[in-house]
Amino acid sequence: MDRGLVLVIDDDLETRAAISELLADLDYWPVTTRNGLEALESLRRGVRPAAILVDAYMPLMDGETFCAACDEDPGLRDIPRILVSANRDAAARVGRCRAVGFLEKPIDAAELVKALDALQRGRA
Repeated sequence: MDRGLVLVIDDDLETRAAISELLADLDYWPVTTRNGLEALESLRRGVRPAAILVDAYMPLMDGETFCAACDEDPGLRDIPRILVSANRDAAARVGRCRAVGFLEKPIDAAELVKALDALQRGRA
């Protein structure tokens, strides 16, 4: 069963690959970008994910700046965002990012399932 597209924004290639593999195993369609600027370009070209997993710390445009840009765009502000970071202190940014949750890297598959299932239930 196809569960929808998930945009993964992370500057680390190995992290993007690992998260993408987890998502594919869960029947999601992962789309990846290296930073917030690339992600905004993809979204503005019409990519419409069911959720966005966004790294808190990236070059060019970090997670918080990306989230602020999404909030300013009526077409993007309602896409649920989950903040991701290896730095547990980044969880404090969830409110400022208007994110629906936080996942610590390396991402635990069970935690990812729980977060995405909660989003699915919220849309049902």
